[in-house]
Amino acid sequence: MARPRRSEATRETLLALGVKLFASQGYHGTGLKQILDEAGVPKGSFYNYFSSKENFCAETVSYYSEFLQHRIVQAEGDTPVAKLLDIHRGLLTLLQQQDTPSGCLLGSLASETGAAQGQLQTAICEGFTAWIARYVTLFEQAQAQGLLRDDLSAVDLTHIYINQWHGAIEQYLLDRDGARVMTSMEQVLTILMRA
Repeated sequence: MARPRRSEATRETLLALGVKLFASQGYHGTGLKQILDEAGVPKGSFYNYFSSKENFCAETVSYYSEFLQHRIVQAEGDTPVAKLLDIHRGLLTLLQQQDTPSGCLLGSLASETGAAQGQLQTAICEGFTAWIARYVTLFEQAQAQGLLRDDLSAVDLTHIYINQWHGAIEQYLLDRDGARVMTSMEQVLTILMRA
């Protein structure tokens, strides 16, 4: 018997739902039945797209990572520093539009799964690596333009900035104060401008 044709639209629906559910409920808190029920996809059809829940979550992480990278590339601003703020302003806006705001999918899954080995952990590491690489490019551009300090590497500045972002998002999940998030990100850039 021939395998049914796979619909890219169905796959996309499943991945978008995966981002929502894994970010808000975690890997272990999200069941396959819930995913299938919310997507309206039969169990057998699910396996035409993904070999397991772990494979699905890994593909969801890759899908989310591509979204983040696209957001970085599409950032608007006259300078790399303005682009950095635009990225996080846009991500914060998306977070504020969620019915149940959740943190970064990569950060949430990394915290939950820890040092586990497997396809999911590989996808998380690859997602972080790709995301960081895009930021490093912006920080290198800012340093080349004399906008940021050069006594630290662009890699170090990126990690400081990203760690601040993750902390600011955790605070947002507690107090829902978007202005505080953006002030925090602006302040860290101001600090990074000083040598």
